Amino acid sequence: VNAFLHLCVSAFPTSLAMQFVDRMISGMMIFGFAAPAQAAMADLFASDPAKLGIMSSQAAAWFGVGCTVGPFLGAKMGGARSFAASGLAFLGTVLFVSTLTRETLTAEARKKFNYADINPVAFLKLFKDRTTSLLTCTMTLQSAGDYVNVYDINNLFMIKVLGYGQQQIGKFAMTVGLTQIAGGILSGRLIKATSLKFSTAFSNVMWILGMAMMGTARNTQQAFLALAIWTFGHQRATPVSSYLQKYAAQHGLGRAEIVGAQGNLAAYFKVMIPLMYSNIFAWATSNGRNIPGLPYFTICAITALSQLTFQSAAPED
Repeated sequence: VNAFLHLCVSAFPTSLAMQFVDRMISGMMIFGFAAPAQAAMADLFASDPAKLGIMSSQAAAWFGVGCTVGPFLGAKMGGARSFAASGLAFLGTVLFVSTLTRETLTAEARKKFNYADINPVAFLKLFKDRTTSLLTCTMTLQSAGDYVNVYDINNLFMIKVLGYGQQQIGKFAMTVGLTQIAGGILSGRLIKATSLKFSTAFSNVMWILGMAMMGTARNTQQAFLALAIWTFGHQRATPVSSYLQKYAAQHGLGRAEIVGAQGNLAAYFKVMIPLMYSNIFAWATSNGRNIPGLPYFTICAITALSQLTFQSAAPED
């Protein structure tokens, strides 16, 4: 689906309607290919939450490679050619998955597919008890600060406050990918050296510091210092997700079922949160107000709340 849409954009680069449809549907399809990958990781490692956290962090580092190479190539190619290249990359991924990867569960171990599971409130399965409910709330609050949710507000902030153009924004996005690579590697090592609980607290604190720094940034040096701090917070949800796999599985939920339910809830936030930040930014920079960093300060508060919620969940290793 994403390959087809991206190739359509490359064929009709001046069509705003085509770009809108591509952005809407291809964004939705993120869960279509991310969820199976996450479920496969859970099938392989979820029996040991710490191991799952380490391996998920390593996978995130490779995701960061894509987030680095993608903006770099896109900025070099520009316009229609970048969408064509992206479409071909998706086709290459289809070929790789269909020919070189194996199922992580035997046929006997798979749960029977139930069409009733395809519903807009599938996330309610995660609210089985106090622990799973609080862990789910923790991840939801953490997702309010995810890079994909602050992407648009980053662009607004960099254009209005830092005076960035498209090329500078592309370089910033590429550097975000580098911090995700480093963050994945460091988070895996931190979990291995300490615990899932410590890693969660540390990464939440660093995310708060990084967002506060970004909110007060007024030049490139300050913005990239904030980005450097983000390195230590990118994977703050990884330990929580590992715990959720453990506790939700105790209620009979399958690994993929848990991942799908998480994605179902996250999808609502991916619609609401960017709109909320845009409205906050508009209010904070109008009628004489000059607080362009207010969306980032809001993320600080939400992330702090996520840490308090996690502590209330009190999961056991």
